[in-house]
Amino acid sequence: VSANFSDLAGFLDFAAAAASYREAMAIYEASLGPESHQVAEMFSSLGLSLSKLKRFDEADATHARSVEVFTRSLGARHAKTGAALGRRGANLQDRGDCEAAIPYFREAKAILAESDPNHARILDQIRGLAHGHP
Repeated sequence: VSANFSDLAGFLDFAAAAASYREAMAIYEASLGPESHQVAEMFSSLGLSLSKLKRFDEADATHARSVEVFTRSLGARHAKTGAALGRRGANLQDRGDCEAAIPYFREAKAILAESDPNHARILDQIRGLAHGHP
């Protein structure tokens, strides 16, 4: 049986998830430093939870920080950096700013395709681009 994240949204406690991601981030920052890719992953997960809570401005700042840390820790053209750009675009789209989301989806798609032309996250970017156009 397969279910995607949006199918489970009604069953998840995103506020509790956000608190857990903040706790994990503090542990990673203390043990690995604030610029580790694990910290970037926690920023990304926190951003997803904040977006689901409709705290879009806070989610955007969190996603921006995720992109910054991934860029410094893994490089600007790394697949995780690309996926983080796509998540930032998805947050912008969720708050209704489809025009602002499009460049993030395009860049994410390009980075992911460089990493692997069949990368599964490319589909998220294509979906985001399709929803961003009338």
